[in-house]
This record gives sequence, C-alpha cells and structure tokens, in this order.
Amino acid sequence: MRSGIFSIIICTIFLSCISTKYDCVDKRACREIEEKLNLIIDFNFYYQPSNGEVMAAGNFLTELSGIESGADVQIDGLLPPTMNDLDKWSAWYNANFNMLRYDRKNDSIYLIR
Repeated sequence: MRSGIFSIIICTIFLSCISTKYDCVDKRACREIEEKLNLIIDFNFYYQPSNGEVMAAGNFLTELSGIESGADVQIDGLLPPTMNDLDKWSAWYNANFNMLRYDRKNDSIYLIR
C-alpha cells in the first residue's frame, strides 16, 4: 500500500515538472529554452557539454530573461552558470513560458509583453 501511494506521488511530481512542455503556446521556443537549461544541468551535475556551449546558453538566458548570472568574474571572463543561476532562470521560464515566441525569419526567440 505504501509503495503504491509513493509511486503515485512520484508520478504526479514528475508529470507536473514536464507539463510546461505540453502547455506551451510556441513549442519550438520552449524546446530551445529547455535545451539550454538542460545544458547547464548537464554541465553542473555531469560535466558533459563543453564550457563554450554552457557559456553561450548562459549568455542567451541572461539576455532573454534580464536575470544576470551570479557567476564570479575570472581572469578569462565569467565562470560558467551555477545551480543558483539555473534556479533563477528555471523560475523565470516557468512564469513566462507562454509568452515566448520563436521568430523563424531571424532564427531567434523573443518574449511578448
């Protein structure tokens, strides 16, 4: 009985975390933002993508959201985005995912107001 209730709770939590992908108005814009957030997750937990890809994703999310990265400045430039940055950008994304649009002509993502 306990394992059944536990399984239902885990499934509910998991589905609520990925539901924004299905609720999003412009799925391509949401998919690209989620890919950039996943790059940062992979870098911070598994060190998989290259530092350049992560820095580009961090710069893109900073420009789009207006939320500055909290990474310290290094001699070579900024450090890669941290988990604290990821938390801020994820919260911003969850609040604004329906206002994101993909512009095919300019191959860019913008936020409608």
